[in-house]
Amino acid sequence: MLATIAAGYGGGLFNGNVGTTTLMSVTLSGNSADQEGGGIYNQVGGIATLVGVTLSGNSASQHGGGLYNNGPITLTNTTVSGNSANLDGGGLFNEITLTNSTFTSNSAVYGGGLPSLKTITLTKPTVNGNSAQMGGGLYNFGVVTLTNSTLSGNTANQDGGGLFNENLGKAMLTNLTFTGNSAGLKGGGILNNIISTITLPSGVYQLTRVGLDDDAALGDLDINDSLTIQGAGSGATIVDGNGSVINDHVFHDSSTAIGVNRRRICIRPYLVAGAFSREGILFSPSP
Repeated sequence: MLATIAAGYGGGLFNGNVGTTTLMSVTLSGNSADQEGGGIYNQVGGIATLVGVTLSGNSASQHGGGLYNNGPITLTNTTVSGNSANLDGGGLFNEITLTNSTFTSNSAVYGGGLPSLKTITLTKPTVNGNSAQMGGGLYNFGVVTLTNSTLSGNTANQDGGGLFNENLGKAMLTNLTFTGNSAGLKGGGILNNIISTITLPSGVYQLTRVGLDDDAALGDLDINDSLTIQGAGSGATIVDGNGSVINDHVFHDSSTAIGVNRRRICIRPYLVAGAFSREGILFSPSP
C-alpha cells in the first residue's frame, strides 16, 4: 500500500519515459500532485499495467486525480474511487485500455470519472456516482469505445450527466446501460455537442433521466449540433425512452441542431396514458 505522498507529478507513483511498471493488488490512497497524476503519472514512453489495483482519495491540482497517462497503460479489475482533479479527469486522464474496472465518486470540472482526449477502450466498466461541471461520468472529445458498460448515478452541474460527447468526438456504444444520471441543464444521460458520431451496434439502448427529461420537458438525449447516430438496422438497434414513463421524449433536437442524421435505428416511442405515441423526438422551434 502506497499512501500520503505529495509531488508535482505522480503523487503516489511516477513512471518515467523508459519505465515499465506492473502493479498487482496494490492500493494507492491519499496521494496528491501539485500538477498532474495524484495517484500515478505515466510519462510519454512509459508502460504501465495495473491488475487488481485500488486508486482512492488521490487529488491533482490540474489533471488526473487518480491517474494521468501519456503512455501505453492497461487497467484490469481496478477500482478508481473518491479521487479529484481541479480541471479534467477526477478518476483518470487520457488514453487507456480498461477491463472489469470501476470508477465511482470521482470529481472534476470536465469528466468526473474520466475524459477521453485520444482513444479509450472500456470493456465491462462501471462508472457510478461521479460528478463534474460537464460530463459527470465521461467527457469525450476523442474516440471512446464502451462495451458491456454501466453509467449510473453520475451528475453534471451543467451538461452531460452520464456522457458528454464533444468536439468531433466519436463514441462506439455496445450493450450500454444509462440509468439515474442527471444534469443541471442539458443531457442527463448523454449530451452531444458539435459534429460527432455515435455508433450503436445491435441491441436495446434505454435512455432515462431522473427529473424533468422523464416528464417530457426536454429529452433523454439532447442534441445541440450536427450528429450522426448509426445503427445496425431498424430491427436490430432499438433506442428506448423508458416505456414506464408517461410522455417521455427520447431525443431533444434543439434549435441549433442542424444536420442530425439517425440511420438504421428504431426509436421506441414513449407512453401516453397507457398507449404508445407516434412521437419519440422533440424538436425545439427555430429562434
